[in-house]
Amino acid sequence: MPGVQRCWPKGPRPSRHTWGLGRATILAALFNAIAILIGVGAVTWEAVHRLSDPVSVPGLTVMLVALVGIAVNTGSALLFMSARKGDLNARGAFLHMATDAAVSGAIVLAAGSILLAGWDWLDPAVAIAVSLLIAVTAAGLFREALHLSLDGVPFEIDRSAIKTSLGGQDGVQSLHELHIWPISTSCTALAVQLLWDGNDPDAFIYRVSDELADVHGIAHVTLQLERQPCEQAYA
Repeated sequence: MPGVQRCWPKGPRPSRHTWGLGRATILAALFNAIAILIGVGAVTWEAVHRLSDPVSVPGLTVMLVALVGIAVNTGSALLFMSARKGDLNARGAFLHMATDAAVSGAIVLAAGSILLAGWDWLDPAVAIAVSLLIAVTAAGLFREALHLSLDGVPFEIDRSAIKTSLGGQDGVQSLHELHIWPISTSCTALAVQLLWDGNDPDAFIYRVSDELADVHGIAHVTLQLERQPCEQAYA
């Protein structure tokens, strides 16, 4: 089908997984978010205990390491910047690296304050503030990954706009059973039943499929064309 980008490379797929193994990318994003939230909880727990009993922190060493972290994480975030719009895992990696760069900046400021004023309590305080920031980004990643794992319509896709577009196609009288779901973090599928009275079904299917791919980024489309309403067809 010209113009449509498939979700998988050419060649046979496993007979027991006819959609391929793209769902593993959604699960990976979900587990990544859970792991981050667990790590944030552990860091926050330790930092809260250290607030009441601060330990001496080598401010200069911490500052130098944090400066290296800013450079590395900023460079890594830039690598994922262009891919983050079409892939949940790439978006998660971008947010993770960008957050780490911001965290490193906060650590530099805290280390400078420790060097100048000897405020050792800033170390656990910054750790708590940073953990809350990471928790917010990880919670967003977890929410979207969980949504996709339950076959939810991807957040970047407007189901209402697609329904209106399909209903306005030449020959379409009505539509029902519109389903949109993710096959992976970067591939979306659509299936719909259309009550249609056109003359060239192949041309119609190719045109609508190309439009869904080009405008909405939906690469796998299944259109069921019906000549009469279901209640009449199965009466």
